[in-house]
Amino acid sequence: MNRFEYEMAYFEQFGEQFPNMMVSGDAEIEIIKQCLKNDKPYVPKTNKDALY
Repeated sequence: MNRFEYEMAYFEQFGEQFPNMMVSGDAEIEIIKQCLKNDKPYVPKTNKDALY
């Protein structure tokens, strides 16, 4: 799957967009994979993780 497909899968599973992050695409895909596998949406742990 490419990044777009992972984002679509995330949206379908959780009903929300994956938050845009300032990390490389591969790192984001790993985070999305973990979210899908664990059935938990991504939650920023600190304000530093949240993007504006």
